[in-house]
Amino acid sequence: MLLQLPNAGVARVWDDAESSTTLPTAAMPKPADKEQLASQFRDLLFFPKMSPRERWKPGETAVTIHGFIGKIRKVSKELTFANIELNNGEFQGQICAKGIEKADALRKIQPYSAVTVTGNMTDASSPTKFDMEIESIGHLNPFPKDIIVSSDAVFPAEARHLQLRFHAKLKESLRFRAFLKASLGQTMSRLGYMDVETPTLFKSTSEGAREFLIPTRRAGHAYALPQSPQQYKQVLMAAGLGGYYQFARCYRDEDHRADRQPEFTQMDLEKSFATPTLFKSTSEGAREFLVPTRRAGHAYALPQSPQQYKQVLMAAGLGGYYQFARCYRDEDHRADRQPEFTQMDLEKSFATGETIQADVEAFMQTTWDAMREEYNRKDDDTSFIPHRKSAPSSDEPSGGQPVSYKEYPAISTPFRRMKYQECMDLYGSDKPDLRIPNRIERVDAHLSPNFVSMITDLERPIVDAWVFRPHEDADRKEVHEFMQNFLQNLHKSHSQNPDGAPQALMYNTSKPLEGFSALGPAGLKTLQDAASPESGLSTLENGDVVVFQARQDRPHQGGSTKLGEVRIALYHAAIEAQLLERDDSFQFLWVTDFPMFTPNEEVDVGQGGSSGFSATHHPFTAPLTAEDLELLFTDPLKAKADHYDLVLNGVELGGGSRRIHVAAMQEFIFRDILQMTKPKMAEFSHLLKALRAGCPPHAGFALGFDRFAAVLSGSSSVRDVIAFPKNNKGVDEFAGGPGKISDEELKTYHLQLRKK
Repeated sequence: MLLQLPNAGVARVWDDAESSTTLPTAAMPKPADKEQLASQFRDLLFFPKMSPRERWKPGETAVTIHGFIGKIRKVSKELTFANIELNNGEFQGQICAKGIEKADALRKIQPYSAVTVTGNMTDASSPTKFDMEIESIGHLNPFPKDIIVSSDAVFPAEARHLQLRFHAKLKESLRFRAFLKASLGQTMSRLGYMDVETPTLFKSTSEGAREFLIPTRRAGHAYALPQSPQQYKQVLMAAGLGGYYQFARCYRDEDHRADRQPEFTQMDLEKSFATPTLFKSTSEGAREFLVPTRRAGHAYALPQSPQQYKQVLMAAGLGGYYQFARCYRDEDHRADRQPEFTQMDLEKSFATGETIQADVEAFMQTTWDAMREEYNRKDDDTSFIPHRKSAPSSDEPSGGQPVSYKEYPAISTPFRRMKYQECMDLYGSDKPDLRIPNRIERVDAHLSPNFVSMITDLERPIVDAWVFRPHEDADRKEVHEFMQNFLQNLHKSHSQNPDGAPQALMYNTSKPLEGFSALGPAGLKTLQDAASPESGLSTLENGDVVVFQARQDRPHQGGSTKLGEVRIALYHAAIEAQLLERDDSFQFLWVTDFPMFTPNEEVDVGQGGSSGFSATHHPFTAPLTAEDLELLFTDPLKAKADHYDLVLNGVELGGGSRRIHVAAMQEFIFRDILQMTKPKMAEFSHLLKALRAGCPPHAGFALGFDRFAAVLSGSSSVRDVIAFPKNNKGVDEFAGGPGKISDEELKTYHLQLRKK
């Protein structure tokens, strides 16, 4: 398939040396044409849902399908036919337009474009083919006229998305590879092997091949990408695992030949995942790990996520993609974070956020049901661990305490949904734990100015309140001592909060005004009369504690409020002190309607623009509604994104979004909103090329696999579900990585240590 470039202006699209802004005029409206851009993008972004397969029947009401249009054949001015491909080629159809108006509309569609079609099925008897008479058809992203597709065309490597889309053998090779991986994994499990991941961030050792080194912020120390998992898998055998396997990514800095790549996948096993890992540095948001090469001044970057690759796969015509992807972020280490982690990553074309959420709920339900068949929970007083039902049970553990086995509770879909602002108002968190009793209530309108001045120096603050209710048998004196100790040992970000430290009052009917005299003579009654039932304020009981916290009167931003953080910490501390019973339920929640952009903090890496704010999640997220699209041109900080997070018991399991699939709109975000420089924008030239080539609408999701496994295992740290985790300093305590860099290695990779 020869790529024909009719003029020099278009040819620059394929030149890596050019900036991403070098696009044909027809594909890139000028900045002044904002109304035109908004109008065009609105029509391409908001489209009717696809009708389910069971409705594709002749004689039924009209159905809507999405796909890629093929060749268009004019029979007469009143009759036109075209081929259409759906769902990664799974369905092949022929559409027919009858009548001058409909036939003319079909002929105006650029071949190979992503389209939405509404009409009536005339033949759907085959499981893979259909015929349809159309009522209407519209572009979802037109395919460029300057890219010529023919049976003998050959696309260059820079147009990999076009190679994958139009080269049937390549697409089938990927499908076959996915089949082999799934089949091999199932077989290995049946043979008694366990799928175990080994680290990618290793240390330099003399195994034989030349390694890739990854400098760290620790002077003179570097990780090394593994040549193979050899040493780790031998250790797993020493650890007593009878059989191990994984689809391992390996890295060797050797001469490149047709049968070699600097990164490759091997099915690794010992008896007793994938898009590229070597990427380039781009301004997505998180801090990256860089991998120096022997080419002076050039480095790879370990991917923060496969985000850009999977969007390009959608442009390549793959209907749906997934992988268990290894991701790398050089960020501060916490119990729920590791510098390298695994996410189940997926993307789907012709999809909206609702489509992806429904798919996620479906595989969550299936996985959960399968887990309940195979596992129950082995409980103790503070936590639990999964227990295979087929494994021997023990009534007396080594500690002598009785063992309790409980079933995992059932879940049901659809999951509950809540908007970001609602989460922040009612729970003080963008990932609320719905097990924690009582919501947060805004109460400043019902408090005396005197009390407000006692808890904050802010002039016109918002004051929130939350009710902590110990179990009914808790001793009031014990609760009082617990609260005193808790508040005295708060982190200084709370105790020295410039908006005011949290203050608490205990409800006690034996004291004047029930212990709330600080509110004034009628203060408590006023507060209770105005309170919502969900807050618990209107039904206070002896021993209840009301925590007050002031904050500035401004829209929420970030992931939590100060009272939200106190609420979570107090809940877990009370369980540990046995003042609350542990709630063993699993509460799923979708959080939606996030702000599209967030003002920068000093510590933000962001996307490197000069606007003073960054994309809240990443700069590829589409606006939520037509109104939010308009706000991009007038007040971007008020625009909401079509982003959704999946939360389970206060843990963000994963997130996803609908993507911007039109190059002109994506470039507008980079240039006009984030105000990225031309060099920064050029980092995304490969993505913009792919979006320009008729990329269909698409959306996706990434599940934090380590976090998911940890929550279902009753663990508060992902380190408990990773075979060889890093500690809170990013150190592999077993193998000793990162290791020191030798002078010879520094010389090979053109590196030099900076003097302090």
